[in-house]
Amino acid sequence: MADVQQQIQDLLDRDEIERLLIRYCNTNDADDWAGMASCYVEEGREARTEGFSKIRDIATTMMPIDHIDHEQHIVSNVEITLDGDTASSFCAARVYIVGTLADEPHFLMRGITYKDKLVRTSEGWRISERAHHLEWMIESKPVEGAQVGERIR
Repeated sequence: MADVQQQIQDLLDRDEIERLLIRYCNTNDADDWAGMASCYVEEGREARTEGFSKIRDIATTMMPIDHIDHEQHIVSNVEITLDGDTASSFCAARVYIVGTLADEPHFLMRGITYKDKLVRTSEGWRISERAHHLEWMIESKPVEGAQVGERIR
């Protein structure tokens, strides 16, 4: 019976960790810097919130874009390895970025990976270390007539 209980706990832990990885991306897309920082262990959280608030400006220095209006992260290929109250994870993400370059609409699509170390805390699973790696990037102009935030029906 203990084996079944452990299997159930493993499933619950994996689900919580996957939801944490998704929440990180969703809060990033919403410019919710405190929400992003809350995905990490408490130590250093205040500094992370401040650092994340500058992430768009920093990103424009590393990418062929002058201003970022909107981002959307899509997470996939999640692998989680549990080891008691610690875990590691790997996931891939596609990031769609809309903004401007030389005062013209501009679009970037990036393929990135995250490698994380996680720890179970009193708040639940949290990221203790994160490595972000750019795998590829494509740039383009958005389709004429489509505006950021506009829904096509």
